[in-house]
Amino acid sequence: LHLGNYFGSILPNMEWHKKAEQGYIMIADLHALTTVQDPEMLRSLRKDMALDLHACGFDLQKTVIFVQSGISAHSELSWILSTVSPMGLLERAVSFKEKTEKGTMASVGLFTYPALRHRCCSRWQRPKATPGNMPRYCDEV
Repeated sequence: LHLGNYFGSILPNMEWHKKAEQGYIMIADLHALTTVQDPEMLRSLRKDMALDLHACGFDLQKTVIFVQSGISAHSELSWILSTVSPMGLLERAVSFKEKTEKGTMASVGLFTYPALRHRCCSRWQRPKATPGNMPRYCDEV
């Protein structure tokens, strides 16, 4: 967990979850595969993130914390979206350009990451989310 995660995601979600009857928080382990492929490291990161979320104060009576890879629909719809997403659109994706410019290996997973990210945004977005307040990579696909 770093300050960007805390202020950009954790804090706003905590505020929203305080008002909601029930909410969901996803541990994005499929997203992590674009940069971390070591299985032991991924297990450790999943556990650390669950502990961080709990330590931040989410009400576990109202909040379901789940692991992305445990929901097969994420991978399934990601594949479907990647088969219909134009190459040019994916090549212009901010996430792909930023990571490759910083030296991250340009894998197929990184290239098609916007389709996976869009899948998550479209399924788990808050009811009042609008295109203007969704992360910019959700708007790309």
